[in-house]
Amino acid sequence: MKRKTGNCQLCGEEAELTKDHLPQKGLYPSSIRSSLGNLNTVWACAPCNNSQNLIDEVVKVIVGPMATAPWKSEIEKSVSRTLENNHKLKKMFDEHTRFEVIDTAQGRREAGIFKLPPDKAKQFVAGVARIAKGLFFQQYGVPLVEKYEISLFHPQATDELQSELETAMMKGPWKSVNDGTIHYCFSRLPSYGMVCVINLFENVELCFSILEKGWREKYGISNALLEEYGPYGI
Repeated sequence: MKRKTGNCQLCGEEAELTKDHLPQKGLYPSSIRSSLGNLNTVWACAPCNNSQNLIDEVVKVIVGPMATAPWKSEIEKSVSRTLENNHKLKKMFDEHTRFEVIDTAQGRREAGIFKLPPDKAKQFVAGVARIAKGLFFQQYGVPLVEKYEISLFHPQATDELQSELETAMMKGPWKSVNDGTIHYCFSRLPSYGMVCVINLFENVELCFSILEKGWREKYGISNALLEEYGPYGI
């Protein structure tokens, strides 16, 4: 494993660094990784890199089944193996999944609807926020956390926010990593600030606010609103 000393591209701390795959290579079955070429990496310190295994597994089992990649079946097999080997994670998913009949283009079918418990929701957000932090450094050359705070938010929190976000996403510019399986863009919204939109496997879209520290007080965001639309600042 290659090592060097410098500033972590995720937290900014000076330390011995190793390469960290972001997006997490665990999102990709080992059988198809070689077909993607060089996976995207950042230089990260041990706390930012080595403590993420559990979080990465939570992200994998949530995002994986929603993938629309050509190797979707391989992802599903990989997710199944992860759940077989991690009994606590499987139990959590079993306990927090309910089944409902829904309408689809192929007709009515039964679908599992899963809602993360609060502690695992924070782990999931932390896992996907790491991707945004890595992409931020690659685009701007500085660790995001030096000046900003990143939070997951709901794009439909207000009509104005939704409209501005849709306009920004149309303009882009969009970039991609890992052979086009992950797309992302950073944009500034007129009334809100910087946002990052990450599209995973064409079917999972996540929106993050990237605002100067102290943004909650500046914008008068209430705790109730945060709890409803995404309270997880990272």
